[in-house]
Parts: sequence; structure tokens; C-alpha cells
Amino acid sequence: MRGWITTKISMIVSNDAAIEVVEKVATKASYAASGLTIVSGLTVNEWGVVVGMVLGSLTFIFNVWFKMRYGRGNDESTS
Repeated sequence: MRGWITTKISMIVSNDAAIEVVEKVATKASYAASGLTIVSGLTVNEWGVVVGMVLGSLTFIFNVWFKMRYGRGNDESTS
């Protein structure tokens, strides 16, 4: 019985496709665990800071895009 199990395990381990699948699953699991650790470790106040930073950054990017798109702040358009 032990020889049969060892043979099956060696066949599975030597299969390159199985190794790739295991590596992909392990990578995704480690990223998910890291993300879950970060998310569950933040307090409500810290979430407020994160949301405020994201909204502030998005507002800045939108304002820069809007000024570039419609020529606001361009000295030639005011003359």
C-alpha cells in the first residue's frame, strides 16, 4: 500500500501542470490572506483616513483633467 501511495505522489509532483496549478493557488491564497489581514486590522477611524486620501487624490486628478480638457488656467484663453 505504501509503495502505491509513493508512486502516485511522485506522479503528481512530477506533473508540471499540477505544479503550476499549485503555485497559482498558493500565490492567490497568500495575497488574499494578506489583504484580509490589512482589511480586518483597520479601525473605523483608519478607514476614514484611507477613504479621505482616496477621495482627495481623485478630486485632484479630476481637477487637473478638467483644467487640461477645457483650457482653464491657460493665459492665452483669458487674453
